[in-house]
Amino acid sequence: MLTADADLHACLRGDGTADRSHDARVAREHFASLLDEERSVLTLAIVRGLTHDQIATHLSMPLGTVKSHIYRGLATLRERLTRSEKGAGV
Repeated sequence: MLTADADLHACLRGDGTADRSHDARVAREHFASLLDEERSVLTLAIVRGLTHDQIATHLSMPLGTVKSHIYRGLATLRERLTRSEKGAGV
């Protein structure tokens, strides 16, 4: 069960143990279903480790927009993962 943002980040980056392979697959499926903008900024932040300022520069996007996409993307992932866990009886 994914219990923290750090666990989510580890799954999306491919870190962690084999015990989390199901969690990683579910997290990646939900990640892939995000809006393009949310997925792009989260990929740059989580996978590539860029700061919000670096993402804004890289995408030629206002900093506030980057922060909004990150916030909404993470909120959507948390909601979907919580629903998945409840549906799985966790």
